[in-house]
Amino acid sequence: MLLGLACLGRSPTTHHYRMNLFAGAAVETSLGGRAVGLGPVSFPRHLERPQIVTRTGVSSLSFDANQRWAGGFESNVVRVLAGDLALRIGVPVVIDPASTPLPVIYQVAVAIEEFEGRPGGELVLRARFVVRERGGEKRVWSDAVTVRLPVEGSDLGSLVSAHDAAVGGLADAIALRLADLGQSDRAP
Repeated sequence: MLLGLACLGRSPTTHHYRMNLFAGAAVETSLGGRAVGLGPVSFPRHLERPQIVTRTGVSSLSFDANQRWAGGFESNVVRVLAGDLALRIGVPVVIDPASTPLPVIYQVAVAIEEFEGRPGGELVLRARFVVRERGGEKRVWSDAVTVRLPVEGSDLGSLVSAHDAAVGGLADAIALRLADLGQSDRAP
């Protein structure tokens, strides 16, 4: 009887997930010796939480209190986007430009508009980004990107892996725009 009562008080195990860098193709830029700033990165309010958000229908979402992002969703996305972008453009990407001695040539602001999916289904990342010259208000490029990926497995680990790939797709789009800007910097 006491053993049965002891089991009633046990709460479910909480699992924490962390996004990882996603390999992508490097692009040629003329940004050598300079850095790119990243931020601000904004999110819809329903994503500003530690729980993993799962799309359960066209207009419905699920928030599981026991399935969480380690360190929070926003910090995972920003950290991985900065790392993925740096790998693609070959220069440091800094979240806090005041923290680097390198000159920051461009500042990239990102607005995540949608970033949900479900295990065994599809993950969608929709975002807009603006590239500005650092130190000025001049907008040099703005664009939107939508990344749609199948979630290969029926577990949350597969959904997290799809998040990694989606952030990599966003980094690819931003890197290509920065490469275009770098090419125009070299034009006579």
